[in-house]
Amino acid sequence: MTICIMTVKPPVERCRLSDFNICDGQVRHRRNPKAKCQMADGVISETGEKINESKAALVKKEQKELARKCNECGPPSPRGERESAYYCAKDMVVQIGTCISLTQTGWYFENFTSQEAKQLLRKEPVGTFLIRDSSDAKYLYSLSVKTIRGTTSVRIVYNKGHFLLDSDERVSSKMPKFDSAVRLVDFYARLTDMGKSYVCRWLESTGRKDLPIVLQKPKRNCVTDLKHLCRLSINQSLPKTLSRTKVLSYMDKLPLPPPITEYLKDYPYIH
Repeated sequence: MTICIMTVKPPVERCRLSDFNICDGQVRHRRNPKAKCQMADGVISETGEKINESKAALVKKEQKELARKCNECGPPSPRGERESAYYCAKDMVVQIGTCISLTQTGWYFENFTSQEAKQLLRKEPVGTFLIRDSSDAKYLYSLSVKTIRGTTSVRIVYNKGHFLLDSDERVSSKMPKFDSAVRLVDFYARLTDMGKSYVCRWLESTGRKDLPIVLQKPKRNCVTDLKHLCRLSINQSLPKTLSRTKVLSYMDKLPLPPPITEYLKDYPYIH
């Protein structure tokens, strides 16, 4: 088991709908290999079919409506049906957003085991990473990374609208939490890019010396289109920061037409 211990916290900010059972803040795979999420002209299709722009607008409208209902619920009561309804709706919003982001990355591997990830990353340089479906039905995703000791994997925990890396119970409350699995990876990748990977470390249960979390290069499973490559290049050229608010602010200051600025904001990550 690989455990991540953190010494820094990111700014806390808000918010796959396909193979999931969602309720009470807990999500589990249904493990339906036929249900895939793919991108068609920048739009996700839960059934794998291509969908047009008008349908895409409808999907986004439904997502916004779910988010509005979450906000109307307000902070949930400690117990009872209101809390359950609140988190079910919030889970739906978070999972849709995460699914859309994952299909845009090019480094999300569906139905991929830890052994397959180990074999794929065996000859890759240190810091190469990917996200895959977790082999454990209690978790949605796992992060596989090539370290100086070989490939290691850590499960990504999802609970009540937030993703975090699996860790020892003694430090789990201090772990950074994110509204998207992609944003979780982006946080650690930005730390690496800023030369601060030493503040986050893998701690092996075998007692061997811990290692810094280094995420430098995604292992892609498809050819990235030119439009997305340009977006990544712009994102990487912005001033280095862990704050998503600052990243979006920097984008607003770029001398670009509003539609392009919105396109950047749809994926404000560096990988």
